[in-house]
Amino acid sequence: MLDIDYKLPPQYDEIKVKYEIIKELFNENEKIQKGEAIIVGLYNIISDGIIKNIEKGNVITIKLNKPVLGYKDDKVIILRNINKRWKIFAIGKLL
Repeated sequence: MLDIDYKLPPQYDEIKVKYEIIKELFNENEKIQKGEAIIVGLYNIISDGIIKNIEKGNVITIKLNKPVLGYKDDKVIILRNINKRWKIFAIGKLL
């Protein structure tokens, strides 16, 4: 048997993400609003949450309903509810 020490990434119920809007699909002037419900994808974990804070430079803090695991600089997908459908809106990285 192999003697390998596995460690899981840290678990977060609140994350900070620097994101970029997918320009081919959305106008750069579209803004995420504080209090807006969104869905985030990190690895194979999907969680819904609320935008808790917005900072300059496209940085948002998200309070999640289900914790996620991740490392700094991991890719994050952000989905917004647009016309009653969840659509991929932005891609970012975990801060």
